[in-house]
Amino acid sequence: MIGYVLFGTNNLEESLSFYDQLLEPLNLKRGPNTERVHLYTDGNGPMFGVCMPADGGYASNGNGTMVAINVSSSERVDFMKDHATNLNASYVSEINIEESVGFYGVYVRDLDNNKLCFYKMDV
Repeated sequence: MIGYVLFGTNNLEESLSFYDQLLEPLNLKRGPNTERVHLYTDGNGPMFGVCMPADGGYASNGNGTMVAINVSSSERVDFMKDHATNLNASYVSEINIEESVGFYGVYVRDLDNNKLCFYKMDV
């Protein structure tokens, strides 16, 4: 089971401001933190966080690396796309495979170019 996932950042204050606003509609708040790492949680299950790299090097994102957040409905997916782009996230694409697995999601990139997916899936 995943405990938490981290995205690296080169500007922690800017990243925290972005994620405070982005995750607020999902009721995710800042939780455990250190000077370098800040985690967001709803008090249950896995957490998401942003951090300055432990080695002091430059944070970069991996091709094919992404965090997906289940928002439970198509309407919430659409809301999070608009909300993220209003916060200067870059819109990447959407995917809708309702017929086969009931998946609908949108992909955005944060201020450090990390990729996020907001999705709903009927299982």
